[in-house]
Amino acid sequence: MQGILEAAEEETSPVLMQINPIHFHLTNLPNYLDYVKAVIAKVKVPVGINLDHGNSEAIILKGIHAGFPSVMFDGSKMLYQKNLLKRKRLYKCVRLMGLK
Repeated sequence: MQGILEAAEEETSPVLMQINPIHFHLTNLPNYLDYVKAVIAKVKVPVGINLDHGNSEAIILKGIHAGFPSVMFDGSKMLYQKNLLKRKRLYKCVRLMGLK
């Protein structure tokens, strides 16, 4: 993370930090996300944070509850109709939570 942020500052370029859920089980996610946000707050270029390739409702909702401002649902291994239904369900959940 530090190398990416240093390069972004050196190039004066915005950057998107993609955090993959494969390692969520290794940490306390809300605390980790707070740490990432604290580090990013010191950077002089815009930095976005995204939960990258969450492949289940549980992971997406865990990310949202932990404080991710952006999430990406990955239903690429599902049949199209199942993928579409999951996306609609997640959209409804997010809207019910008052998020956009």
